[in-house]
Amino acid sequence: MKKFNKTLLGAVSGAVFAFLTTTSVFAAVSVKVTGDSVHEPGAHTAYTEWLDVQTDEAVGKTAESVVKQALSDAGYECHNSEWGYIDAVTTPGGEVLGEFTNGAKSGWMYFVNGLSPDVGIGDYIVADGDAIELHYYDNYGEVYGFSLTVNSDTENYTMKIYDKDGNEVIDYGWGYSLFPGEYTYTAESASGSLTGSFEVVNDDVEIELVFGGTVDVIWGDFDLNGRIDASDVSAVLQKALLSTFPAPNEDIIDVDKDGRITANDASLIFAKVLDGSFVLPCEG
Repeated sequence: MKKFNKTLLGAVSGAVFAFLTTTSVFAAVSVKVTGDSVHEPGAHTAYTEWLDVQTDEAVGKTAESVVKQALSDAGYECHNSEWGYIDAVTTPGGEVLGEFTNGAKSGWMYFVNGLSPDVGIGDYIVADGDAIELHYYDNYGEVYGFSLTVNSDTENYTMKIYDKDGNEVIDYGWGYSLFPGEYTYTAESASGSLTGSFEVVNDDVEIELVFGGTVDVIWGDFDLNGRIDASDVSAVLQKALLSTFPAPNEDIIDVDKDGRITANDASLIFAKVLDGSFVLPCEG
């Protein structure tokens, strides 16, 4: 039986050890920075890639330190706000691009592997193979969605918005989050209904709802459908029991006009449902 050559084994083992001790076992981390020119609000043309590099000395460091080093190596200077995020970058030519430079909603945002982390850039610890990007936006709505402002000739209306595929857009309570595209809407009030459309390009949107005419207030009409019934009584009672229960217009369900919604309001509305001639305190 032949014996294994121990000399050869030792040489191979030494070479492998030398390779492992002189070569990083981590995948390279990429750093990309996308900037913009300094311009007046609304005059944006295109974003520009400022740098796109790779480094094998980033794992375990903060994303902030890695980005700053990459920018510094390329001749840029990074500035931090007192809140711990990157608020401005000075180009090699001396131009400063910072928060609010190109508009009230402009500024720098960072992403890792295409997503927005739930911690600040100074707290994110870089992992093996991460792709870090610092991107300037003229309007944060390009990432989080643009807002919709609705001006109407009546406060008492309901509205639904649909995207181009017919999917209803969620109303988060504080408003809608809309991305570029075409939208349609339906709106209803006691005086009638409206339909329309609008387009989101790269900015917040404002639309007008004009129902026209003067409509008498229907006291106790919680759901604003032009009449009072048992569903209004139930809804008012829920509002009385849970103050956070959403109500389209609290003024018209406070039928005893005491400045709050209570079980008494629900009781009075119920009496009105049973007998249309019953006079509510607010009608007297």
